[in-house]
Amino acid sequence: MDFRTGMPRTDAGKCSIFTNASSVLLTIYADDLGTAKTNSASTPITLASGRTRFFTVDTVTSLDVSGLMATGEAFFCKGVAPSNHKITIDPDKIEQTFVCHYSAIAASVSVDTGYDLPDNTVVERVWMRVFSAATASLIDVGTSSDRNGFIVELSAVTTGYRVMPMAVTAPTVSGSIGALLTMSATNAMANTMYLVNTAVSSIVYDNVTATSLAGTGYIFIKYYRQVA
Repeated sequence: MDFRTGMPRTDAGKCSIFTNASSVLLTIYADDLGTAKTNSASTPITLASGRTRFFTVDTVTSLDVSGLMATGEAFFCKGVAPSNHKITIDPDKIEQTFVCHYSAIAASVSVDTGYDLPDNTVVERVWMRVFSAATASLIDVGTSSDRNGFIVELSAVTTGYRVMPMAVTAPTVSGSIGALLTMSATNAMANTMYLVNTAVSSIVYDNVTATSLAGTGYIFIKYYRQVA
């Protein structure tokens, strides 16, 4: 629903469904007969004319929903109950934070999340939250043209929020801010913001450590929409 007008939104978008208070993607179904419906790390659910429809097993009493409208508005809803069927979107809000899923996978395998950052938006900051720790896991986050452009080898071996401090190190050092968010090849304190365009808009991640396959969490991307 549109926050300003109170009318239904009819544009496109995508969303992912999670177990409540968890980064685990929930098993969902296309109908009440148990027909499978995809809700994976690389294939989110499509919103058609502002709507989507899915089923869960009857033991699920609440879930979390994260999504991104085609026009650039991000949303995250916690504890959505079966009787909740409305998400309100503010079309006038410039500052946004999109939340997407990651899973520690085989080394050097890039996962395209299926989400694209909207055209003509500016990314300010990217960080992570580790829900399920992974042994020896280092996660890259970036775009389809620069897969560690936002985060370079951030450790996911302990649970909690993982925020990279600014430090006088090159943006290629493990645990550093990626090159897309720095102005200098040798100094990650020289932070800048990244202007998104259509050629490099896909959000991707990978695990650079071959010995680790476990672990899940969230990637947070703070950005500014173009509304004027």
